[in-house]
Amino acid sequence: MSFAAQDADQLSAKADGPYDEFCQQIYEALLAGNLIKIRSHISRRRVSKEEGKRIFESNTIAIQSNVGNECAPAIVIASKYGHTKIVHFLIKEYNVDLNKPGNVKFDGFLIEGATALWCAAGAGHMEIIRCLVENGAQVNKTTNSNSTPLRAACFDGRLDIVRYLVQHKADIEIPNRYRNNCLMISAFRGHLAVVNFLLECGMNPNQTAMANATALQFAAETGRTEICRALIHHGAKLSVNDSGLDQLFVAAEHAQAETVMYMVLEPKLEITRRHHIEALELLGAMMLNDKDRYDPVGAYRLLVQALRMRTDPDAPEPKTSAKPIAAYRMRKECETLAELEEIQYDFELLELEGLMIRERVLGPQYCDLTGPIVYRGAVCADLMQFDRCLELWLHALRLRHGQNQAGGKDLLRLSQVLSQMVSLRAEVPFRIVYEVLTISCEELHRCRLRCKNQREELDAFSQDVHTVFYLLALLSKVKMTIYEEQLSFRLVHSLVKADFRLPNGHSLLHMSCDPATEIDSFHVSSAVSVPNCTVAKLLLHCGADPNSMSDAGDTPLHLIVRYDRALPDFLTLESTITCLVTHGAHTDVRNCHGQRPQDVAPPAQSGEQSVGEGGGGLAALVLSGCGQQRLMCLAAEAVAKHWLPIICARSHKPETDCCQAANTAGDLAEAAAATVATGFHLPPGLLQFVGLHSQHRQACRRCRPAAVGIGPGQPNRCLRSLTLAAASVAKGDSLSSSKSLSAQSIRLADVDMRSDGRLQ
Repeated sequence: MSFAAQDADQLSAKADGPYDEFCQQIYEALLAGNLIKIRSHISRRRVSKEEGKRIFESNTIAIQSNVGNECAPAIVIASKYGHTKIVHFLIKEYNVDLNKPGNVKFDGFLIEGATALWCAAGAGHMEIIRCLVENGAQVNKTTNSNSTPLRAACFDGRLDIVRYLVQHKADIEIPNRYRNNCLMISAFRGHLAVVNFLLECGMNPNQTAMANATALQFAAETGRTEICRALIHHGAKLSVNDSGLDQLFVAAEHAQAETVMYMVLEPKLEITRRHHIEALELLGAMMLNDKDRYDPVGAYRLLVQALRMRTDPDAPEPKTSAKPIAAYRMRKECETLAELEEIQYDFELLELEGLMIRERVLGPQYCDLTGPIVYRGAVCADLMQFDRCLELWLHALRLRHGQNQAGGKDLLRLSQVLSQMVSLRAEVPFRIVYEVLTISCEELHRCRLRCKNQREELDAFSQDVHTVFYLLALLSKVKMTIYEEQLSFRLVHSLVKADFRLPNGHSLLHMSCDPATEIDSFHVSSAVSVPNCTVAKLLLHCGADPNSMSDAGDTPLHLIVRYDRALPDFLTLESTITCLVTHGAHTDVRNCHGQRPQDVAPPAQSGEQSVGEGGGGLAALVLSGCGQQRLMCLAAEAVAKHWLPIICARSHKPETDCCQAANTAGDLAEAAAATVATGFHLPPGLLQFVGLHSQHRQACRRCRPAAVGIGPGQPNRCLRSLTLAAASVAKGDSLSSSKSLSAQSIRLADVDMRSDGRLQ
């Protein structure tokens, strides 16, 4: 039970009316700042000072109001909403704890562990801050994220509050959980006066947060040129963050033109000529591929300026040539002003020029390199330029894959545009689908390794498995040569061998047979359907196990027979079931609920022919027409039905018969081993039984080792016994503990079964 619930239980026993109603009244009065109502409620209930103190310090008031996850003492609520009189009332008359934290919402975010002083500083209530500090509130008390009241004041740029807190011994150096200090948040938010005050107080402008970011980087990223000037004046230096960018490149990467032009000319930063040129090129490239700061005219001027500096005969800075790629139309960067002038009014070529420049300057290992490439591909997709979109997105996928970054979103994005092409009957190139599927297979291997260490990766792995299923469905719709078909078979075989599964144990074959498989609604659902017989045939042809089980024990047959649209789509149902049975699917396998495929098939609908006692529908009809059960299935069923109860009964006899029970269990274990070794199918219950008696066999080895000895011919004898059991059941006989199994009867049973065509 939480402390809030404990407080509620303690106080409700003393209340004249419902406790939650009283808390609701108090909370509403707190929100309204109505001190008269608060006094009235307390006097009407005749609440003592001690009980009133417990009420106001409890965290139950906001809970009872059903306001999100807010849960805070009265002093915290009053401080947040600026009710000065109520704050004085709570301190003077009830001496409440000023440092007791609560959970409150600020700007849509839940702040956990916020004190009254933190709320007052964050909301900018100076008078309440003075009251709280003068009455003993801790100025350096942090929230759960290690945020101080001083940091809350810096976030809103309240210099008067910042100055007051510092004068009362607030520590300016305390960072939050991400190592962001007060100077960094002030620079990011653009509060120049607060930045200057903190610098005058001696804060180090080169202190780093996570990812080695500094206050200068936060200011450059948001285009706070004056703050950058102040930080540099107080000794801020250029430094490289974990992404490999310094503050100048950060400003250029975010298309902050004014900040970039200031920094390249700032003598204290000592920018080199090459650094200057690349910053101008990067800025121009981003202005060509940033949807919020798109300015092709300004970008062209920057590229001209940078190219003039590069081609200056007195200090030339030639570009490093890159290999042309299909995503950029096999083009190379412009190396002369004449080449650049040719594409001045061709904005599409200018945009490609920007992408090539950005990739050269930032390098292929830059973590955010693919963003503008994906954006440009999305623009092409909106214009129905699918070939251009595929090349750009495939290039982005290669880059992310080379950086060992998760590419699940890129794979799904590609499957969506491929599905759109299929829906529009556009030609889908085999090369693209094959490469995407190849990378998907490698991505699944990587994601599976990450899932072992991080549970949050499980959802990403599940999405990647779905994407691979979409791609397999799309691959089946692509025109292929014989050589391409062989390549696809090899790739699908590797997928089958890897046996990727969803969290519920469904394999790709399960997904192709399951009518409930989720299909992405954005274009994919128009090109990919379930159940999908074509994908099932492809997987079975490449070695998928038709009898593989999910966590619930369901085989693909258990899933396909549940198809409730069998009447209008009978061909899919019939062809999928036939394909599974042809490739060796057992029709008598039972899942964890003891159900066979025909047991889970939906009943016959109006207009359908019913099958069997349960009135099965079309699925049961198709199953009944798939031929007789094989000997392996009959033998397994006979063992489970007749031998298992007999052996279990014998195994529970007194300890004097332990050896006999162990002998019998040992016989059954060897029979099971021989059966599995020869390809026979055994139900899970039998295998569990064999494991159940392992301790009896070990006990008997200690007292009578010879009793459990297995002779060379015993597995064959047990296998023949299983054959006879199946034959007896097939002929309508029943097995019992007294059933004799002579060699002659075994031979006759074998002959009979062979004549019936059931021995396989």
